[in-house]
Amino acid sequence: MLPLDTDYHLTNYKPDFMLRVWQQMSTSNALFYFDPDIIVTVPWSLFEEWVGCGVTLCEDVNSPLTKHHPVRTAWRRYFATKGFALRFKEAMYVNGGFVGVREEDKSFLMLWQSLQEAMAPAIGGLNRSAFKGPESLPLAPFGKTDQDALNATVEAWEGTTSLIGQEGMAFKAGARLMSHALGYSKPWLTKPLMQAISGRLPRLADRDYWQSANGPILSQPNGLVRRRQLAIQVAALIGRFYSRK
Repeated sequence: MLPLDTDYHLTNYKPDFMLRVWQQMSTSNALFYFDPDIIVTVPWSLFEEWVGCGVTLCEDVNSPLTKHHPVRTAWRRYFATKGFALRFKEAMYVNGGFVGVREEDKSFLMLWQSLQEAMAPAIGGLNRSAFKGPESLPLAPFGKTDQDALNATVEAWEGTTSLIGQEGMAFKAGARLMSHALGYSKPWLTKPLMQAISGRLPRLADRDYWQSANGPILSQPNGLVRRRQLAIQVAALIGRFYSRK
């Protein structure tokens, strides 16, 4: 465990946290961060191989943002006033829930950290993460704080990033590496049969979570795991005949 003493919202503490882990706890040649609502669905060796291609990132559901999209343009203008030059690389907008970095690419985390600190005045401080009111409009330049800063870092960094599409986090069909349960409906909070009655099918993220909830790290009682796995099967059967359009 690594005690934290910060007033940052934890979503804005990711690069700081990874750098602290490397400094105080790890001698590994690569480090990965996963949001706690992500389940890894492939052998770990694939991640070790992937990070050899560059800083590893996955496409977000809100992707793409084109070269002259108002949000990207706002990032460039804002960070230019802070001394950072952003150069468009590609339209893919990545998710902030996962990043993998080799030790030789540690400067990526340092730059992400610096961009977030430069962003702080624009969002009212790094103790904030979500906005209400006019700041939360779709074209707000920092509507997703750490994630927007991460994407700006991709433009500002001179090194190589290795990007995988939305299928990587099971946001669309394809060969997934992980499942990411976006939003407030987390697998450990939802009840599959109640969802099925309301016309919502179990997600891949729900299935993957309950398939791994009792190992290798036990996160739920075995009895509950079995009940939820059975409920997901029944919910999927109900979904063949009844679902929300």
